[in-house]
Amino acid sequence: DKIDRPLVFNCVDFEKKALNCIESEINKIGPEKKKNLTIHYIQVNIKDLVKSKSLINELNGQDLVYASGLFDYLSDKMAERIIKNIINSLKNGALFIIVNAGLNGSEFRSYYEMLGSWKFFHRTKEALLKWGEGFSSLVEVGFEEFDSPMNYLFLKIRKNK
Repeated sequence: DKIDRPLVFNCVDFEKKALNCIESEINKIGPEKKKNLTIHYIQVNIKDLVKSKSLINELNGQDLVYASGLFDYLSDKMAERIIKNIINSLKNGALFIIVNAGLNGSEFRSYYEMLGSWKFFHRTKEALLKWGEGFSSLVEVGFEEFDSPMNYLFLKIRKNK
């Protein structure tokens, strides 16, 4: 209801079920409230965020990128490659927010990693801040941490104007 100008939202995920869930929720909103909203649902695999020039070109010119539930599963090397591509796709002054599960307060992680067969990277504030070091000439890097039992860390990267 507060969107008063045309806005394009690119929802990118690797899981079709996640995209279907988002689309289902968006469909519950009345047409008048989303008249200025265009939504693209893009299903890709993780390698496409690194290698696919057509995807990178399609996502070029973003004002905001919010990545939650992605970097928790990536090695630092893969994360840095994806961060580079996303930073290059941002408009000047745009914001990129990375959410990653924190290392502190993660004493039960072995259970869901073992039972769920997940390779999950809990990180520290310092580890996330290190990702921004290689791009210091392009971006301003900040950090936000909320006092919460879930312990998620938020790395904020703003592309320089």
